[in-house]
Amino acid sequence: MSQALAKAANLTPAIRLGQAVSNFKATLSSSDKIHLDNELSTLANHPPGVSDVSRVISEINLRIKANTRHSFGPRFMNILLVVQEYVALGDIILGASQNLLACSIWAVMLSRSTSHLEQMSDLFMKAGRNVPRYQEMELLYPRSKRLQDGMCEYMIVIVNICQHGVRVLQKSTFSLTTLTMFDSSLAGLQKSLDGWSTFIKEEASQLLHRGMVEEAQKNSTFRRTMTVFNSSREHHHRLALKVRWLKACSTYDYQTTWKQARKKGNCSWFSTAAEYTQWKEQASPSHLFCVGKLGSGKTTLMANIVDDLSVSWTMVYFFCRYDIAESLSATTINGCLTRQLLEHCQLNLETLEVSFAGKVPSTSNSTFLELLKCLLPKDSTYTILLDGLDECQNDEIDGVMEFFQSLAKMFPIRVCLSLRNDTARSIPVKLSGKAQSTTLEIPEDNPDIEAYIESELKDRLESGNLSIGNLLTVLAIQETLQSKSQGMFLWTALQLDCICAEQTDEDILQALKDLPNDLISTFVRVLEKSSPAEPKNGRRVIELLVAARRPLMTAELQEALSVEPGDTEWKPSRQINNIQAILAYWGSLLTIDEEELTVRFAHHSIRQFFISQVDATLAKAVDPDEANLEMGRIILTYLNYDILDRRVTRMVAPSVPAAGAPSKIIQSTFGESKKTKKIALAWLKSRKEPSYDIGHVLHSTRGTSSHESFHFLRYIKEYYYYHIAGLWREQGVISQFWNQLYENNPFEFNLENWLAFELYKAKVEGLIEDFIPLDVQDHLFTLTAIQNLVQQSGVPQAEAEPLASKIKKTQKRCLQILV
Repeated sequence: MSQALAKAANLTPAIRLGQAVSNFKATLSSSDKIHLDNELSTLANHPPGVSDVSRVISEINLRIKANTRHSFGPRFMNILLVVQEYVALGDIILGASQNLLACSIWAVMLSRSTSHLEQMSDLFMKAGRNVPRYQEMELLYPRSKRLQDGMCEYMIVIVNICQHGVRVLQKSTFSLTTLTMFDSSLAGLQKSLDGWSTFIKEEASQLLHRGMVEEAQKNSTFRRTMTVFNSSREHHHRLALKVRWLKACSTYDYQTTWKQARKKGNCSWFSTAAEYTQWKEQASPSHLFCVGKLGSGKTTLMANIVDDLSVSWTMVYFFCRYDIAESLSATTINGCLTRQLLEHCQLNLETLEVSFAGKVPSTSNSTFLELLKCLLPKDSTYTILLDGLDECQNDEIDGVMEFFQSLAKMFPIRVCLSLRNDTARSIPVKLSGKAQSTTLEIPEDNPDIEAYIESELKDRLESGNLSIGNLLTVLAIQETLQSKSQGMFLWTALQLDCICAEQTDEDILQALKDLPNDLISTFVRVLEKSSPAEPKNGRRVIELLVAARRPLMTAELQEALSVEPGDTEWKPSRQINNIQAILAYWGSLLTIDEEELTVRFAHHSIRQFFISQVDATLAKAVDPDEANLEMGRIILTYLNYDILDRRVTRMVAPSVPAAGAPSKIIQSTFGESKKTKKIALAWLKSRKEPSYDIGHVLHSTRGTSSHESFHFLRYIKEYYYYHIAGLWREQGVISQFWNQLYENNPFEFNLENWLAFELYKAKVEGLIEDFIPLDVQDHLFTLTAIQNLVQQSGVPQAEAEPLASKIKKTQKRCLQILV
């Protein structure tokens, strides 16, 4: 990327961005140019906010709703958020209005045609996996010319992608050949986008880690920029304070969970329901409870309601996820909603500093409420949507309800909750008050089911996933599923998967006669249709998914499955080459998110099915506690791999004669299957040419490796102590691994969190109060651990040792308070 910047030195990236925008405009028709100019005039006075991103996505979904049930809009979210954050810098930091173009260009390109939207959305979705988003971008951007140029180059590529898309869509004939050329050219643009994203991330990370002052001394451009920027030191201070407070409220990624829910499909019946329209049009505070049975599509309904309201409402939302432990916490939910509400308004930071004396207090309901009371305008009505609250524990539900009740006393709020039938009475009672309440029940004869079945049959026939010999067979499938679905989308989707596995029309018709009536029987049927023999790691997949605190990425799961607890020898030959084959055994009970590449149960009821399974399909049910311990054993073994301590040396392209390159060298050097495949093909080719040097192939392929070779380590750093708590009690090497990690702490884990959770898990209920057994205290509060804990609390190393010794002797009880 540095070379690319050097080549473009004759024209600044900012100028070339302006040229790219001009070139894009030149490709538009007259009507589209007018539309673009109107967008720009609007954006000049009102830079887009986070809510505008939701509005654009909603408009995309609305345009394609008549043509497809697929929801492509959410695929654009990550890229749109990057553009929005960049555009938001414009008036104060960038000093140039052309940077407002990107978001509006995007909207114009999408409004022109939807015939090629899937390919465009797929590109932006893949690029969105690596987007350079930083909450501190407003502070970092003025301090680095390289960062400024990198962001401009990134935006240039986005504009070029949009321009390329418009040109292809303008062709009078849109053939398969055109489509192939389109995809091929987009691949190059995606590579460029990924490259600049990596460049921006590296530059931003360096700024964050090495400090702002050093960068200022080295960068003359920075000094010129800051000459202007320092004229508003107050603005800089306000930006820093704003970022600090918003992060204190929440850093939870609430948008991804909505995005994944929205991709499940479109929902339209609610928009004409009297209960919904009454709640939507009511000006006074009110509550709407969306109630439905298991698998009826409540989450998809709520995701579509977010779409419907985002166009013109001050609306915040949160989707609880059974497989993301953090999302089931009242503190997380309330903090995230608080942050979203604050992002909708101009923060009066002077009031904030006066009220809290410039200090950021700990997160709690009282803090959130005090923040909103100080900063949120009281003359507006705020709408809150919350899905999946009944997945939380009762005390967490109470925490959320208390927050809502207190909020309703300060502001006019409108609340929309989704609830299962079994919680439809208990939770609304906790949200008592003067606000009018309305219940919207998802009907069993849901008209969207009919549209869903028709759309799915069409897609599966076109893709070849469903093969039939007689047209009447399709009609039989359609009629049978419509009559027996009972409003359950989950049941319908799983039945379609089973039907597609049948080989003949006779088999399909027999399967329709034998359709199970409930979800449990359906889960069993899906397993019966899978491969006859369970793969080696099939059950471990389920155990790890049950134990995980968040959905595991395929690469993380792949590495975790390759660990043999207790064996710390890193063997690349153990690495699973085809994780997809193992996941395929479980059929449609597991899903892989197309964007996040995470593996999940298709529904929370499927996880419960494996936990309480009594059917002969499985040898035995999965015990969540034992699954968690197994995850802990895997983590401790993984962290003891010697290879984790090695430092990466500078790679020099070796000269390797093909005849002397044994397969074990290649396998031990390159673990990722795609790279291995490329090298293997080159090696096979070179065997016919013994003089052929494959060194450059090895070097170039290895150079494309991810900056983080050990993917599972990312998960471990976030959640290790939830899984390894108490494993010091085990016999053998696992307890040794625990003790070594605890005493040495080579990965600089947060000992405060670790100890706090160990103590929490070790509590014993007493006659008067809970207590920590003495043997637990003796094992946890070693001199080395106390010293490390004191140092992490900010005490200098020279003072930590004598202080730790004193605590060890006389104040062990105080340590429990400290952690």
